[in-house]
Amino acid sequence: MLKELKETEQEMLQMNAQLEEEIEIVKEDCNELKADYRDICEENKQIREYIEDMHSFLIPYFNNIVGADDNDEDNEGVKDMEIDKNNTDEDNEEKDDDVDLEFDEVTLGPFLIELFRQQQQQQQQQEVEQEEQGDEQDQQEEEKQEESENQQEQLGEQEKQRDQQRQ
Repeated sequence: MLKELKETEQEMLQMNAQLEEEIEIVKEDCNELKADYRDICEENKQIREYIEDMHSFLIPYFNNIVGADDNDEDNEGVKDMEIDKNNTDEDNEEKDDDVDLEFDEVTLGPFLIELFRQQQQQQQQQEVEQEEQGDEQDQQEEEKQEESENQQEQLGEQEKQRDQQRQ
């Protein structure tokens, strides 16, 4: 019996050692995954900042192009926009033009969605303003019609009074 207990104890110690080794391996794997996750988060942050930079440059520029007056044949509004202000780094030194910015679906997709959303909002706002102007015009026409009806009634009453005075 004592021999069996020693064998069981040794088996348990061996299993315990194996489990501890496996735990260490899993901990190392977990730490590697955490490091990979941090790297991915950092890359995502950099990509997000890059996209925001692109939006801060492109949205005003394209809004300027889209919002240019129809009468402005030479697109003076576009020419007046100072692109170099958007092309400066933190020290207000002009960035190298050699830096190629990639315009791909990752950067342009969200930009185009945002531009479309802003255009939709502008259209809706214009429609609301047009409806309000139409309502104001309708109200003014109704007021004019009421005034003319009142004037006709007054003229009719004056004619009746004249007729009565003549009789």
